[in-house]
Amino acid sequence: MNKQLLKAYYDSFSTRASLCLSPGMCCCNTPIRAHSIQNSKVFDLLSVNDHLVGLKMKTERSHVPIINFESIGRNIASTFEGLCSEHDQQLFHLIDDFEFDINNEEQLFLLAYRSVLKGLHASMSKSIRIQEGYLKKCEVGLIDKNVVSNEGLYSVQCIANSCETFEYKSKLDEALVNQNYKYLTHRVFEINTDFPTIACSQLFSNDSSAYKDSCSRIIMNIFPVNNQITYAIFSSTEDEKKLTDDYLHKCINSESSLREYEISKMIIRNSENFFINPLYFKTWSELKTNKILEYFAETLYSDKDKDDVDYFLF
Repeated sequence: MNKQLLKAYYDSFSTRASLCLSPGMCCCNTPIRAHSIQNSKVFDLLSVNDHLVGLKMKTERSHVPIINFESIGRNIASTFEGLCSEHDQQLFHLIDDFEFDINNEEQLFLLAYRSVLKGLHASMSKSIRIQEGYLKKCEVGLIDKNVVSNEGLYSVQCIANSCETFEYKSKLDEALVNQNYKYLTHRVFEINTDFPTIACSQLFSNDSSAYKDSCSRIIMNIFPVNNQITYAIFSSTEDEKKLTDDYLHKCINSESSLREYEISKMIIRNSENFFINPLYFKTWSELKTNKILEYFAETLYSDKDKDDVDYFLF
């Protein structure tokens, strides 16, 4: 393998966008590691010895990436360098410093907005990383930049996806500035648990939509509020509510454990930003763990609804 290309591959793991994504994106302050999932409340309930279990990618000696579950410190879990300290505190004061109320429209909006910031930061970092890899291949002569290639097309696609996410976030910026919290609509499901098991924050596209030209974006937040209650909240714009409800139809029309099972599958299929109670993770068999990892890998690039009792996460 080309040594220059190999070095660029490993360097890409640390490549990310680093800027404050507050409304208007004109803040020049240095971004911090902001949490997309509450550290002080949610991770208090989930963590053991200040650690959680989450997905992590490593590379073998053969340079093949491997995805696995690993212990992650709570101060690192769910973080992204997309907000400065001042804006992180200012924007999310209402959800970080007050009890959560499912009837509070502003809190619901802010939960979703934070997920969108994390999603935009991830898409920007990915587009930068893919473009740098493409340019490095051109530099070492593996690709002719003057000829259309799969690598070049994929880089353009990543940039386009990031631009679309930016446009989506900009509309939420406007709603936030104007305090138009009804711009987003929410489906809230209450899950009863024996103890907290999982938390998740994710913006994803409804790729399984029957109307491909009208693919909706869904914002998923799942978190415990105490030992017995976990909320699963799916948010979308009012214009995309119908498409979102179509995607959630099994959850909407199911009850109790079946609904929790369907939500579990949606987490695995659509999110890399979820974290598990280590004590709960220890109860998983090796077979269950491997099935979840395989399902996650299968749905990285296309949605796929399949069933297995081991996908249950609550």
